[in-house]
Amino acid sequence: MNRFTKVCSFLLLLGSSLNWAIATPTGPLYPPPGGVTLGSSGSSGAPGGRTFTYSALNPSSYDDLYWGLAAPVSAGLNGSLNTLTFASATATTATFTGTTLWQDADPFGGLGGTGGMMSVNLQFILTLTGASFVSAGSVGLSPTLGVVADVNGTSFTANLQFLANYGSGWMALNNVEQLGSGRTVSNFSGGFYYTDSVGVPDSGATVGLLGLAGLALVGMRRRAQRA
Repeated sequence: MNRFTKVCSFLLLLGSSLNWAIATPTGPLYPPPGGVTLGSSGSSGAPGGRTFTYSALNPSSYDDLYWGLAAPVSAGLNGSLNTLTFASATATTATFTGTTLWQDADPFGGLGGTGGMMSVNLQFILTLTGASFVSAGSVGLSPTLGVVADVNGTSFTANLQFLANYGSGWMALNNVEQLGSGRTVSNFSGGFYYTDSVGVPDSGATVGLLGLAGLALVGMRRRAQRA
């Protein structure tokens, strides 16, 4: 490999480093760059769930904008939060699953309502309108997030539903009968992630190296032409 080829290879490596730095999303944060207007209705544990409406987004303030979990989603029927993990997704619906312990509140039920506990399946379903899901790992975020919403426009909505199934089908979490208060719990925290080609910490240094390497390459070509 001659010197000219080596310098070309070096430039390609530097260019790849610069692209990687620009593409790494920053977040989670709220609000996103440029601001947002948030509206909400309903309850995530009730039938129909809770709907967040994000509007007045400003696409000129970032290159790419994503929205998703800012912390693990969790729920429980025994007063303790249990982490739900990503299970599957379509373009607009993501499902997270887990389990919790629950005390049968029916005195004539299988456990008699006298202190026996049973394991209950949990689901958290996140449904988008006006945006679509992409793999978190594919955009440089932690794969443990599962998916994030790729937000391309100025508004979108997200519907959140917590569900439980103790053997008689899925129902809203808040509809599961309890022996006392404080046993039904759930938690969701959402945040924005963005990329911006301006102000990336290591991009300036990389650009400087690219400039120096480019000048060296031009000099080498001129010397080769004179020879």
